[in-house]
Amino acid sequence: MPNLESHSAKQRILWAKLNFPNQMVLTTSGGKTSALLPHLVTSITGHTPPIIFIDTQNYTESTYAMVQKLISLGYPITTHKSQNGNKKQALLKVFNQVKPAIWLRAIRSYQTPQRSRTKILEKKDGIFRLNPVLDWSKRKVNKYIKEHNLPTNPGHFDPAKGKNQNLECGILF
Repeated sequence: MPNLESHSAKQRILWAKLNFPNQMVLTTSGGKTSALLPHLVTSITGHTPPIIFIDTQNYTESTYAMVQKLISLGYPITTHKSQNGNKKQALLKVFNQVKPAIWLRAIRSYQTPQRSRTKILEKKDGIFRLNPVLDWSKRKVNKYIKEHNLPTNPGHFDPAKGKNQNLECGILF
């Protein structure tokens, strides 16, 4: 497995496209910065891989509005409902159907203690997990969003992440 730690987000995404051109997927939470990764990947590769939204049926209206906004911008999002709020089980079911080789995620190391220990590239359950913006700071994320006039969802609340929204969401690990 290559070490992509010292590469830029662009180089990491290009590596994924070169090695898995038709086998990439993205996920979205409909969260505050959910427009970041689809925009970044599309601007680098010229196309957007399929994007999966796992619906726990417990999100705020602003989260559903964000997903609809992303769809209206042309991003290919499919919604899959989870049973009993189990996002990981629902995602694995989708992965069994779609059969991706690599999953691109927009997690950042500053978001939770678990994410601070995550690597840029991992392999689990037979699927590569690429976190191209893992090492981006809040400032860099906000700058990118502002420079590209991307929508945000400050009203996102994921019950799985707890009252302070600093726990893991249950889909990643």
